[in-house]
Amino acid sequence: MNIDYLTIVLVIIITALIYYLFSRYLYNQLLKVRNARSVDGREISSQIISGEGLTFTLQDSHKDYQSYIDISKNKLILSHKIINNPSVTSLAIVANELSYGVMYSKMSLLWLISQITDALILLLSSISILLVFLSLILNDALIYNLGLTLFLISFLFVLSTFPIGILNSIHSKNLLYKYSLISKRENTSLNLLLIFLSLAHLNLLVSLVVIVIDYILESLDIKIK
Repeated sequence: MNIDYLTIVLVIIITALIYYLFSRYLYNQLLKVRNARSVDGREISSQIISGEGLTFTLQDSHKDYQSYIDISKNKLILSHKIINNPSVTSLAIVANELSYGVMYSKMSLLWLISQITDALILLLSSISILLVFLSLILNDALIYNLGLTLFLISFLFVLSTFPIGILNSIHSKNLLYKYSLISKRENTSLNLLLIFLSLAHLNLLVSLVVIVIDYILESLDIKIK
C-alpha cells in the first residue's frame, strides 16, 4: 500500500466513524426532545399518509433503529422508539421514509433503480471483502487488486445515490411544513438530522468494513507484495 492510498483510507475511516457516531448521537438525543405538536410516529404517519392519498399500512419493527418503507408490500415499518414517541426524531424519521414513499409511488422505475443500486453496493462490497481474504490465503496480488477495484466500483454506486438523498431530505421538510407538524424552534435540529438521514442509505458502514480490514492487514504487515 502506498502513502497516497493509505491517506485516502484514513480519511474515509475517520469520515465514516464521525458520520456513524454523530448521527447515532443526534438520533438518540432528539428522541428525548418532545416535538412542538406532541405527535408520535403513529400520528405523524397517519396525517401524511391520509393527506398524500397513500395506502401504506403501519407496522412496528420491534427493533431500536430499524425504520423503512417497503413499497412492494405497501408498508411503513417504524422502530418501536419512533412509533409511540412524540419526539423530534420521530418527525424526521417518519417524514424521511414517507417522502421516499411519495417519490417512489409516483415514479416506480426510480424505486426499482434504487433497489438494484442498493443490491449492487451490498454485493460488490461483500465480494470485495471475500476477495481480499482469499488473496491473502493464496498470496495472489491479482485477486487482491480485484477486491480493491470492486470496492471502488461499489463506492461509485454509493456516490450516485447522493442526489436522491438530498432531494428527499428537502421534500421531507416540505411535507412536515405542509401538514403543520413542526415549529420554527425545531428547524435547526430537524434540518441537521434530515441531512444525516439523507446520507444513511449510502452504506458507509459497509464501505468501512472493507477499509478497516484492509487497514488492519496493512498494520499487521500482512499484505500482498
